[in-house]
Amino acid sequence: MARAGSGSGWMKVATGLLFMAMGCSTTSTIARIHEGPVEGHINGGSADSVFVARDAGGECEIKREEISSIDYPGNVHRNAGIAVLAYGAANIAVGLPQCQERTQNKAAFCTGVFFPSAIGLGLIAWGLLVEHGQTSAVADTSRRPSQPSKTSGNPRLARPCLAPGEP
Repeated sequence: MARAGSGSGWMKVATGLLFMAMGCSTTSTIARIHEGPVEGHINGGSADSVFVARDAGGECEIKREEISSIDYPGNVHRNAGIAVLAYGAANIAVGLPQCQERTQNKAAFCTGVFFPSAIGLGLIAWGLLVEHGQTSAVADTSRRPSQPSKTSGNPRLARPCLAPGEP
């Protein structure tokens, strides 16, 4: 007879990973060459700029030439999903023979055998979907760039993105 709760440790780890992954942001972090990083949802772009919706509200613009790198969302979801899927595959390899032979609580047991793999696949799909949405928005050049400020000597854009803590 199997020991009660023998798989509960792994389930706690998988549940913890799931909750950690669900708490991850779906915004991109845009590192700039001469200013601080900006975090937000990339809405699209023009040939010269990328337009970012900030959590505080409003949309701002970053010149493409000022962007040094972009950390897209979804990679944590995808990687956690791969880990949960790997655990799920091991769970299936170990539990499938018991699932086929079981007579009592077969449906519940077999659901538990396959459930981690389903969660892992869902996390991978979510991560890829979120990442693709942001990379597609950066690649988009269909919007018109905003006009520079009319203030003399101000080379900045009409709606510049300020890093957290900037005035």
